[in-house]
Amino acid sequence: MFSRRSFVPPGDNELSALHRRNPGPHLDWSLANPTRVGLERPDFAAILGRGRGPYVPDPRGWRPAREAVADIYRGRGVDLGADDVVLTASTSEAYSYLLTTLCDPGDAIAVPEPSYPLFEHLARLQAVEVVRYRLAYDGAWHLDPESLARIVGPRVRAIFAVSPNNPTGSFLKPDELERLWGFGVPVVVDEVFRPYRWSTFEGPIAEPLARAPVLTCVLDGLSKRIGAPELKLGWIALAGPQEEEALRRLEYVADTFLSVSSPVQRALPELLRAGEPFRALLMERIERNLAALRTATAGSPVTVLHGEGGWYATLRLPAVLDEPAWLEELLRRERLAPHPGWLFDFEQGPSFVVSLILPEAEFADASRRLVACATRRCS
Repeated sequence: MFSRRSFVPPGDNELSALHRRNPGPHLDWSLANPTRVGLERPDFAAILGRGRGPYVPDPRGWRPAREAVADIYRGRGVDLGADDVVLTASTSEAYSYLLTTLCDPGDAIAVPEPSYPLFEHLARLQAVEVVRYRLAYDGAWHLDPESLARIVGPRVRAIFAVSPNNPTGSFLKPDELERLWGFGVPVVVDEVFRPYRWSTFEGPIAEPLARAPVLTCVLDGLSKRIGAPELKLGWIALAGPQEEEALRRLEYVADTFLSVSSPVQRALPELLRAGEPFRALLMERIERNLAALRTATAGSPVTVLHGEGGWYATLRLPAVLDEPAWLEELLRRERLAPHPGWLFDFEQGPSFVVSLILPEAEFADASRRLVACATRRCS
């Protein structure tokens, strides 16, 4: 009586089973909720209250709000207008709209590996298959073009990328974007972490909406940009051939749901301005925690993999234990709960992902405990 695509296996998965065997309290070293990291945020509720006005539904979103989004890209030198933007209730919803617009049931999308596991769930709910191309690591992360060439065929209706990638922190580079465009199918780039470029990275970053030779869609939203996941507003910005047809279809999809609340749309210009100081505070914390992690792990058995931006650092531990055994050790002995690499399909391990937005004292203590644990195991 139920659909196959809504099936969720009952019981614990491997990660929840490990946590059940090693009950807390633990330090949640994977924390990604910016409302719980002890930084003062603007009074978003008061700003929303000033967003009152008559409800005038527009499937693409309130035009002044779309103008405010377009201003972000114009500030990067991209010729973009309000008519090139569609508002959504989240970037997840934006993905869903694009899957509906670009794919029929049984089609496929190409996504990076390692990367955020949400792709598989979003695609499955749209009866779309996920095929994976490789992000290779050789001291830095880069696109493996041969892996992409092997999977892109008639059923692949779009190539998805994340810049910077979650969790590897690697930005999409201009030459890599050119390779994606070269396959001639729509390209979707998630840029939710783009404002969090690390000061240690000075290389070039791809600009997907500039001179796009194929339909190109960029996703972003308030959840990461101003650290306000509760406000539920994201967007799709489009460029390239067939943009007009894509917008016409997206408008039909959006008009079916009209899911973005009117107050958050009306408040968006002020929200974006008010959120800038919080983003700066969060960026300062990321930089300090990253520096502390690198200092703590220097000369130790723990390797901090190269990254360029975002909220996470990726770590590699010695292979004296496999990944589940390392996680159990960290949960049981050190009361630390990082994300294991298997959640993101790392091809090498043992790998772990840690959040850089934790309060600095907690983060420094966790780094010391991790290094001490790894050193004991290797001695």
